[in-house]
Amino acid sequence: MTVTPLFESPGLKKKTYTVGNVTFRMVELPGEVGFWMGNEDKVTNVPSDARPRHQKNISAFALAEFPVTQALWEAVVARAQVQGFLEEQELPLTPATFPGKNRPVESVDWHQARKFCEALSCLTLNTPDFFRLPSESEWEYAARGMTGRKYSGGNYLPEQGWYRDNNGEETMPVGLLGPNKYGLYDLSGNVSEWCEDDWHSNYKNHPRDGRAWIGPPDKRAYHRVRRGGSFDLAPDISQCTYRYWSRPDVRSSDIGFRLAAPVEE
Repeated sequence: MTVTPLFESPGLKKKTYTVGNVTFRMVELPGEVGFWMGNEDKVTNVPSDARPRHQKNISAFALAEFPVTQALWEAVVARAQVQGFLEEQELPLTPATFPGKNRPVESVDWHQARKFCEALSCLTLNTPDFFRLPSESEWEYAARGMTGRKYSGGNYLPEQGWYRDNNGEETMPVGLLGPNKYGLYDLSGNVSEWCEDDWHSNYKNHPRDGRAWIGPPDKRAYHRVRRGGSFDLAPDISQCTYRYWSRPDVRSSDIGFRLAAPVEE
């Protein structure tokens, strides 16, 4: 099963992976030295946690075209259990509140998302640490897509994302609305996406590179970062720079995730 994009993106290299009969593509993003992240003080309707505006040096990385779908989740969990990469109780086979093979998987917490990345890495590359959650700075860089647009792909959210005013009842299949300039879909709206980072209340003392901003393993923060808005939230929350958080054990019908990975040589 393959999700066919409504629009094809030009230029960037894509790598296809297959698990069972499910395929997905990772888009290789070039990175940017001096990427401007966050909002200036004059920007309205964005909380102060998206300030101060600051620069990051983002290394090249790969990001999935779509959020992880239910088809991919089920294929990975089933095969990983059979091959001994997962215990049966570690990840549910069908966690989603809104069933649909091409809808985003949701109702999975941060720990489960990371465990899925580990299982997928073992299945496809025989290593536990290839696929991962994106860092918050990688997510924002990818969402902006080479332009300063308000949402990921443009300034008019109904063309880019599902949110409270155009679909406030349930998730939608991925890839039905327009992509951004990198050919990435559903970064604004549909489901919010877990990032690897601990939550920080603003960008003061941020690290300068694009890696996740986290504490030591035994001193990580109480919350994790979520990005991107969702089908049941207001349009402002789907802005590329909008930040919010949840406990890492929270499972909700409006929270999913997207795969990141290193650029393969």
